[in-house]
Amino acid sequence: MDVEVIEAGAFAGGSAHSFVWNGHTCDWAAHRLFTRDEHILQLIQSLTPLRTLDRVSAVRLAGKWLKDPVDAVQLCGRFFPHNTFTVPWTYLTRPRHLPETSFRSYCLAKYGSRLEQFLFSPYTEKMFGIDADRISVEWARKKTRLSGPLDVIRQGSKTKFNYFYYPQKGAFGAIGDALLAPIEDFVKYNARATSIDLDPTGTRVLRVRYERDGQPGVLEADTYVSTLPLTTLCSMTGFESPLTYRSVAAVYVHLNKPRATPNHWIYCMDGKSMPVNRVCEVKNMWPGCGPEDTTVLCAEVTECHTAGFEEAAVRGMADAGIYCMEDVLDTTVVRRDFSYPVYCCDYEKDVDAALAHLSRFANLRSVGRAARHAGNERDDGALPCAAAAPGRGHGQCHPRRRRIPSRPGTIS
Repeated sequence: MDVEVIEAGAFAGGSAHSFVWNGHTCDWAAHRLFTRDEHILQLIQSLTPLRTLDRVSAVRLAGKWLKDPVDAVQLCGRFFPHNTFTVPWTYLTRPRHLPETSFRSYCLAKYGSRLEQFLFSPYTEKMFGIDADRISVEWARKKTRLSGPLDVIRQGSKTKFNYFYYPQKGAFGAIGDALLAPIEDFVKYNARATSIDLDPTGTRVLRVRYERDGQPGVLEADTYVSTLPLTTLCSMTGFESPLTYRSVAAVYVHLNKPRATPNHWIYCMDGKSMPVNRVCEVKNMWPGCGPEDTTVLCAEVTECHTAGFEEAAVRGMADAGIYCMEDVLDTTVVRRDFSYPVYCCDYEKDVDAALAHLSRFANLRSVGRAARHAGNERDDGALPCAAAAPGRGHGQCHPRRRRIPSRPGTIS
């Protein structure tokens, strides 16, 4: 088939790309590959060789280091005496019959007030930027899977996968680069979609208009595959959706030391007192990513619209003991909008309405995380969206076998 791609950025791969900074190949934020689907695994292996890594991660909570997954005994012991007694007491006296209408009410009913206030809600509120009473109960059901607090603490997230896959060479972006290679000559970079023309019946897309380097352009195709955010695509086709997204800033710190931590990533479970959500160190996943005597940390920050967030993130990691400020050689920030779909209560109704609107257009498909307003895990039965839309490799689309008309256009 003939393919033409318009990509708003200066590179392909979206949030799953890698780049070189101060001699180190860096991922944008934390990425790892995990799947139980052998077909998907072999497909990706055919693109780029993968290595299997045993997961090593840690949790930073209320100024203390904990194992990941958090152990119940360790949690109560490290925060003696308050949690030693309040965690089991509030679990036993939890309001079991509280209606599950939000993230907070679900956690209160399942785990009790102490675990809700101390462990679950602060991190989730920091991630989405809204109160736990406004966050969908579906997010709680997805992320807190067991019924008893001791079980769920032991579970953490590590039992979902004790190991993961990562490219042998080239960091995570090597997967997107391999997908891009056969069609790179057909990708127009720095080409931002500006409008979509529909046919008189309002059931097909005629063309996509874009602007590239200040000059107007037109993309005409038989089939259009879009990885634009769901709200953006809806607006361009005449429907305004109330759905929202959360921006993420990746704060990179270049350190004058061979390694900063033995962990692949660290979860910073405190609330807004610690601006960082997660920290990853690519060198622990690919030792050849840069010079042996220095390393780079990447910190994800969702509270990134306040003045001084970069300095606060750098200082916060130092205060946590990850490194000393005198080890810092350089810092930089790479920001991505539309990174996290925000799961407000009843957001599913808004997603259904948006997708119902887009379903009117017979030759338009919307794929990927932002395009479906779905923060899929790596093993949600989906292929990387880059397989269908190389301009946005971090999203996902379902691997259905079906005939695709000739000459599809991709909008990223």
